[in-house]
Amino acid sequence: MANSAPLRDLRRRAQKGQAIVVVALMMIVLLGFVALAIDSARAYDGRRVLQDAVDAAALYAADVYQKDRSWTTAQTSGVSLFATDTRNSAGPACPTFPTPLIGAASITSTCTIGAATMTVTVADAGPSGQTFTYSAQQPLAVALIQVVGQSPTLTLSATATATASDQSLQPAIVTLSSAGCYGTPGASLMITGTSPLVAYGNVASNGAVSIDAASSLNAAGNVLTRCAPAGPTPPSYRCWHPPSPPSYPPAVSDTNPSGAACGTTGGLLGKGVIGFRSVDPSFPAPDLSGLTTPAFSPASSVIVNPGIYNTDPNAGGSGPVPCYFLTPGQYDFAGGFTVAAGMVSNELRPPDSVDKFWTGGTARCNGDFAANGVGTGTLAGTWGVYVTAIRTEMIGGFSYKRESAPSTCHQSASPLVNQNLRVVISNVPGAQGYNIYAANKDCTQPATAFGYLATVANDPATETYATTSGCPSVVQPPTGSCTLGQTTYDLDAGNGCLPTIPGPAIPPDTCGALVPDSLTAPFSAGLPGQLPARAAPPRGDLANYNLCAGGGIWSPCPGSITPGAVQIYIPSGCLALGAGADSFLFSGAQYNWVLIHEPATNRCAANSVNSASNTAYVGMLYTPGAAFTFGSPRAMQTPDFGGIIADTVTISSAGLLSLGLNPNVAPAQPAVRLTG
Repeated sequence: MANSAPLRDLRRRAQKGQAIVVVALMMIVLLGFVALAIDSARAYDGRRVLQDAVDAAALYAADVYQKDRSWTTAQTSGVSLFATDTRNSAGPACPTFPTPLIGAASITSTCTIGAATMTVTVADAGPSGQTFTYSAQQPLAVALIQVVGQSPTLTLSATATATASDQSLQPAIVTLSSAGCYGTPGASLMITGTSPLVAYGNVASNGAVSIDAASSLNAAGNVLTRCAPAGPTPPSYRCWHPPSPPSYPPAVSDTNPSGAACGTTGGLLGKGVIGFRSVDPSFPAPDLSGLTTPAFSPASSVIVNPGIYNTDPNAGGSGPVPCYFLTPGQYDFAGGFTVAAGMVSNELRPPDSVDKFWTGGTARCNGDFAANGVGTGTLAGTWGVYVTAIRTEMIGGFSYKRESAPSTCHQSASPLVNQNLRVVISNVPGAQGYNIYAANKDCTQPATAFGYLATVANDPATETYATTSGCPSVVQPPTGSCTLGQTTYDLDAGNGCLPTIPGPAIPPDTCGALVPDSLTAPFSAGLPGQLPARAAPPRGDLANYNLCAGGGIWSPCPGSITPGAVQIYIPSGCLALGAGADSFLFSGAQYNWVLIHEPATNRCAANSVNSASNTAYVGMLYTPGAAFTFGSPRAMQTPDFGGIIADTVTISSAGLLSLGLNPNVAPAQPAVRLTG
């Protein structure tokens, strides 16, 4: 026992220094864990930032495309946003972004953004949407993890895909009923009799589509159904091309059963998809809190004002053939809206329009004018005259000017000999006045030879269609058989702008301003002429749904306002446009382009649009709880159709009916979404 203590001391001295080695080894391991934790956290955070950036880039690119329809702008916008979100001070270096062909393989471009590399892949699936994929790789320098022998640089990567303009979310035709599926009788979309339908855009049904043996459905898009077609005739498919606005009638010429490229410009053959289910977008009911009950006699008044109408006006059911001009705003037809004969529109057209617009449905309201010498004055020779209709709308406290396309040119019946030039106008519905453009020339001269001379006021509230058998009337004194009335103006060197020299740089409503842009050729035989297209003021369509003016000068419309727009709300009852009536109505941006709105609680079984000669509804028909019938091949003759959402739809026209979706006048597409 006496030797035990020295032995223990000897053992302790032998173990001295071992802890230092262990601690040193443990410190290396601990440092590795710390390095792994810190650098992993940095990598995780950098990866999250990178993913957020590509998500935002893809969504933004798709959103820009959905608004502007420009592949180059969309791709560039996405890359620019990525550079901003990742705080890359170096500007993106990208090639010229390409435009993919519809239905063809995707196209990839590579950009350098500082130290990051981004690939942009785009593809056009036609009516199934346009996809934008953004993939980014970015190096991350690490310091601590090198201690354990790892690379000093990590590569972070992230990918996101977004889809724009998927027409399965906003088809040209949507029926919400499940009729025809799962033992439910009937069909949700029925095409009957000798009534072929051409649809530009997707056709979607929550039930079955039934096509009679004598009928056909030609879809320049996809047919999306909940179950297999119920009728004996399957749909046929045409090539989908994206003109803006769509061609009219919609594209039907390109067929290719193999599904290969459609035509020389590229395209995509439509197809059938079974198992699809549409969702009611549940557009909110209009806010009608500010509406009053207008004093309106549907038996005679030409001007109809926004408000609440508790009974169906049943226009044209008896008595004279009506012509109604709807002033801008919202209309609550609480008992339904029926027009059996005549013409209804909120479009502003000139007297003696080149297409005789206001003679639709046998109405005699197109107006006219005559130019002749009267009295003693200073004018001599042959004079040519154009006339436009003008209005001013007050919307949200702001004034918006409207001026129609010009009339046909009229010239004095005989040369003037030291006389005044009298312009006698047989009024046209809706005009609060007229602009007169004239020149000491005959009508064989181009319109650029005629300049603005004067404005003459008119009160449309005094106009009625009580007696229109003598309309239009330009004789004086006016006859009592045209209760639309007359407006007269005498031109001489002592008034107006005589003499004047027209010029393209002169602002509207100023001496010498050029005649506005005229209507263009109709889309198809028998249709009214097209409105002038959107153009830089003072050109283009200055009256209806393409351009407007505010603050006293012509300027592009604010994004939220379409002057002249109307919205018709039918909480109960039905919309019934008879076979003896025509109707040209346009909605606008302030109403999300919903033109006809029936709440889901309205279960009308007889909404119908027929036509005497031609009808067009610019905007969407939204009747989610009701049935809708198109009973005439002339029931929707426009390339500016905003689509229809109804419980059921029946096409029963005895002839070809074309429904072509134009996204520019349809409710806003649902927000773009990440799809990958």
